[in-house]
Amino acid sequence: MKKLNTAELIVVSIIGILCLTTLLVNATSAEQEGESPESEELSILKETYTNLQTLGYGSDSGSNSSSIWNRIITSAT
Repeated sequence: MKKLNTAELIVVSIIGILCLTTLLVNATSAEQEGESPESEELSILKETYTNLQTLGYGSDSGSNSSSIWNRIITSAT
């Protein structure tokens, strides 16, 4: 079996790092308001907001700029 020289080792390392980074970036999903275009499912925060609103807990008004967070925070308090 041929031993890799320094340049080949660097190239293989860079390819490995790029592959690992691509996998990690694709596996990471950020919370989105509304519907998620990738998964076609409602956001967890949006679903929680809808459930609290349906049950009559909390209020959309508050100190935050987002009605979703206002509903969640006022429901908790």
